[in-house]
Amino acid sequence: MTFLETVINKFPVDSIFYAIVKNNGNEWIVYNKVFAYRIENDDIYLVIRDENNLYTYNVKDCYKTREEAEKYLTPKPETVKVAVDENGRLIEYAVFDGDHVVDVPTNYKTHAAHCCVIHGCKYGDDDCPVVNKKILQKYLCEECDESDMWDKIRKVFKET
Repeated sequence: MTFLETVINKFPVDSIFYAIVKNNGNEWIVYNKVFAYRIENDDIYLVIRDENNLYTYNVKDCYKTREEAEKYLTPKPETVKVAVDENGRLIEYAVFDGDHVVDVPTNYKTHAAHCCVIHGCKYGDDDCPVVNKKILQKYLCEECDESDMWDKIRKVFKET
């Protein structure tokens, strides 16, 4: 069986395939329906179409299932580390690559300053890093009025 025949068997016309798209250091998985095939030099491309255009994907970058494509995504080495003082207040947080600080996400700064692990996200975000206990809030929120509130916050934060 030739390589082209193998490709046609794996990705028949009108079947769905998955591909990893890379742009400016970001990656994501897309899926499309095979419209045709294109051979150029020694490469075979899957051709897709929309209403006005044809696009191609090198078959070397295509996968039969999403799970198969996910295996080839570049792993993200960054992790979020949190440092708190003796009162449980956030004193430092950042995205690290090993021991090197890469970035402090803007939304983490905003959420740490305005959201509460007990009273919720000020912005109503489901992925709030304070509510999801990824970071500790920096201040008491407007609804925190008890003198022992930091003890309650630390207790909730530790009950992960």
